[in-house]
Amino acid sequence: MKKSTLIFLALGIFFILFPLFSDSFGAGQAGNIFGAAQILSIEIGIAFIIIGVGLQTIKSEKKEFSNIFGKILEIPMIFWLITTFLLLYILFFISPIFLTETHIQYFQKYIPNAWTPYIGFDVEMTVSHINTWLTDGVSPYADGIVPYTPFALALFTPFIILGYPTYYKVLTLITILSYAVSVFWLPLYFLRKKEYGILALLGVVGLFSYGFQFELERGQFNVIAFFFILLAIYIYHYQHKYRYFAYIFFIIGVQLKLYPIIFIIMLVRDWRDIKNNLKRFIALAMLNFSLLFVLGNKLFSDFMEQIFKRANMQSSRYEDLSISGFSYFLSEEAQIISTKYAGLIEKNFLILFIGIILAIIFHFYKKNQKGFNPYLFLIVTIGALMIPAASFDYKLTILVVPMMLLLYNLPRPASAKRRAIYTLFIIMLSLAYWSTLYPYEFNQVKPIYLSRNSTALLTIFFSSTFLYFFLQGKYNNIKNSQE
Repeated sequence: MKKSTLIFLALGIFFILFPLFSDSFGAGQAGNIFGAAQILSIEIGIAFIIIGVGLQTIKSEKKEFSNIFGKILEIPMIFWLITTFLLLYILFFISPIFLTETHIQYFQKYIPNAWTPYIGFDVEMTVSHINTWLTDGVSPYADGIVPYTPFALALFTPFIILGYPTYYKVLTLITILSYAVSVFWLPLYFLRKKEYGILALLGVVGLFSYGFQFELERGQFNVIAFFFILLAIYIYHYQHKYRYFAYIFFIIGVQLKLYPIIFIIMLVRDWRDIKNNLKRFIALAMLNFSLLFVLGNKLFSDFMEQIFKRANMQSSRYEDLSISGFSYFLSEEAQIISTKYAGLIEKNFLILFIGIILAIIFHFYKKNQKGFNPYLFLIVTIGALMIPAASFDYKLTILVVPMMLLLYNLPRPASAKRRAIYTLFIIMLSLAYWSTLYPYEFNQVKPIYLSRNSTALLTIFFSSTFLYFFLQGKYNNIKNSQE
């Protein structure tokens, strides 16, 4: 008889006999509760015996553990993405809804309400400030609420004609359209081989994510700004003859939110063409700076004053995903570090981020790699989310496309040892990403160390950086600029 069969039969007999003798030890005095436990033990024992008999009927095939382990490492990436999603879905969605209360209350405080009294608060405040400026001459930056560029204010001025809530509904529809094009259409044109599994999974789930709902609820326009940036990157790399339109779209994206200026390093096809790259960077920077004067010198100076004030801002709000918010959490809330070191964390992260970007660029230069690179795209996106002060969770939606393009392009290592390390970091990467789909504040369903999404973003940042150097910067499904 097989050893495995004997083990299961022995376990089965033990679980069946144990309840029969438990009364002898005084363990059966718990009434109905223990009676139910006895029946459960017998049922488990019967299940073990059935499994044991089933194993005995299977023809013996010797398989070493290494072979089984190798088969596990051959499992497609989509399996780990779905498994990690389901795990956090049970922990952060099913559990707080169905396993902790006698009635559903998940949406009671799903979106952080802060001090906002109505839906579309951010866009309504912006338009009302523009209206006050046009009618009473009061600067839209006077009270420090509106942080957007003069160019963005000019773009939103026609919303006054529509009135609230009509312009909020229009903005919502534009945001959904921008998401659809950015997530379900444009990424396919970056890929050599069209694949839809990861695109469908991340894209559809993203529609229901906390970050995207937060974006819609506030009347924010990060998705719209990112759409223009992604369109600019696509045109620059794959429709290069129309690159001047790429520059226009890039400028619009930057003027809408300012932080997308970091994506300027994605507008490079050849890192060895240093002269032309510098000329492009300087020209785009100067054009963006000049547009800050579009509504005159007074609003320019008011806007710059507002930006400098926000640069030193450190938010206590859990929905702040910036590195400054993370340092506040470590020093003021978790009290893991002294408050005097909070600023040091921010500076060190910025130095580390710049260092990693430069290391990747140097690797591109050394290997003479050209064209769009999905690793750099994801890492730069993390910087766009974390570096600006007071950067909030409604920006999380811009992670969808960079994550998608990287996951589509990670080549699987040949050796079992390297595949094991690779799989571990895929699991870490996907767990961190899926955790951003859920809020913290409404019922504190996420553990305290995940209360701010900066923790998840740092995990994605370090995991993707490791995978870049571990895989030597290789990717297997991005079209080159000539295709």
